[in-house]
Amino acid sequence: MLRPLLAFALALTCAGSTFAEPPAFVVQSKPVSALIAEWKSLAKLAGGDAAAADFEDWLDATFGEDGLKGLDLTKPVVAYAPLKGKADGAKVFVILPIRKEQDFLDLLERLDREATPMPKDQTLYRVGEDDDLEVYYFRIHKGHAHFVLNGAAKDLDVSNLVDPIDLIDAGETALLSAIFRPGTADATFRKSALEQLETAASFFAGFPFLPGDFGLKLTELAQSSIPLAKVALEDAKTITLKLDREPGAKDVSVEIAVVPKPGTPMAKAIAARQPTANRFGGLVDWPDAAAVLLVQQPSWNADARKAFAGALQSMVKGIGPGLSQEFESSLTTLIDGLLAPAKAGILEFGAALTAPDKSGFGGVAFAISHDDPAGLLKALQELMKKPPEEFGESRDAFGKAVKLNAAKVGELAIHTVDMKIFLSETAQAIYGEKCLLAVAFDKRELYVAFGTGAVELVKRLPVVKPRDVGAVDLRVNPKKVADWPKAGREELREAVERSLGQSDKLESVGQLSIAGTGELKIRAKLAPATIRFFRELDAILGGNSAPVPAR
Repeated sequence: MLRPLLAFALALTCAGSTFAEPPAFVVQSKPVSALIAEWKSLAKLAGGDAAAADFEDWLDATFGEDGLKGLDLTKPVVAYAPLKGKADGAKVFVILPIRKEQDFLDLLERLDREATPMPKDQTLYRVGEDDDLEVYYFRIHKGHAHFVLNGAAKDLDVSNLVDPIDLIDAGETALLSAIFRPGTADATFRKSALEQLETAASFFAGFPFLPGDFGLKLTELAQSSIPLAKVALEDAKTITLKLDREPGAKDVSVEIAVVPKPGTPMAKAIAARQPTANRFGGLVDWPDAAAVLLVQQPSWNADARKAFAGALQSMVKGIGPGLSQEFESSLTTLIDGLLAPAKAGILEFGAALTAPDKSGFGGVAFAISHDDPAGLLKALQELMKKPPEEFGESRDAFGKAVKLNAAKVGELAIHTVDMKIFLSETAQAIYGEKCLLAVAFDKRELYVAFGTGAVELVKRLPVVKPRDVGAVDLRVNPKKVADWPKAGREELREAVERSLGQSDKLESVGQLSIAGTGELKIRAKLAPATIRFFRELDAILGGNSAPVPAR
């Protein structure tokens, strides 16, 4: 019954303590007014003035003319959970700062959650009737409303209430922060939490629209994280989750920090962890890079590596029946060459979008780990002899469009395909009539480039140096992206400037990094403006040149 308010409270939340054994789980937020200002700012970054106005409209529609009157907007929201007993029935306490009691009750009424005082205790309230699926209780005490979820009225006896000042970490500056102390949760909770994680991991197995047994493989990948969760419950001293945005920053970050108990296997594993370098990380040093994407496969343990390789195999099995034999054979060769690095946990990918060269057109280059160059070359030769049906009207001309050994980089042969026969007039205006697809098959990597300067791009790929970057790293140079592609440049320029600005350097707009020695930090960052850019780019490429509206 009270879920809208509690969802709002928890959305505003997410810790330190002064008592002997603090709760196993504590969440705190910035003051409510600061959170509202941040959400409005993020909405504007992600969708412009219109999105910011929509956020304000939502506030008005949800809370009425009086808005959040009743809450003390200068204080944070706090939640905590002892984590005793079954995980799905764990009691959760939410503490909302309020001003006048009646104003807060009026706020609940505006949310269609009228509260009824208990007959013998006028500071204890009930929301819901006996025949409702859910009934909630809360108590007004010393300027706060104390709610209990999965609990009873007796849990809110004054003697049981926790002063929020004892839960709040005054030095915490994150928008939302949560701290979990596994050692404080009881054994029943830890066991049932793992059981629920196993159930959640099976979600993908029954997910529709996934090819073949791809869903099953994704489930195996999710299940491979369960041993890590078990170790974390046993060896972690604290696990902290933070959602934050530094003042004036363009991105929002989510960080998980794990501090192990001294002397545990987890502590030794974290201390022994070596920095990881993406084989193609040097793409970020290309002076003409307009955008760069770098990815490393998830490989937290042997089970994860095995599951990831299995997922790759199932992709071909799932889509093969709908393909011609020639095309299916080529895809199988391509995927099979990824399996060995995937099983070893060293599968890496790097891609770069380059700014227009002297021809006036930009290009695309990418590289990926692969261990079957001979198989790839043979597959290309087979396609030349018998092009697949999927090539349509260009099928007969494909063999003539391919040029084997068109160039070399060191001892490495570069093969090209004249793409003019495959591209529409619109695509040719973007990529150029002389656009080529260039490929080179190295011993451990596959290099591919597309554009009028494809051959030169492929020549640059083998000498790209490894670099320590994020496990996933997306960087964009707004000025260079605005100059690409040649067709529709003015529309693109305006979209970039509205969303990403006019900087002339590669800037991170999305990243997942893993680091740490004494503690393990997993940090994900995303610039909300990136969402707005891709929305506008989709409109341009889809033929709708109208920008995302601004008010």
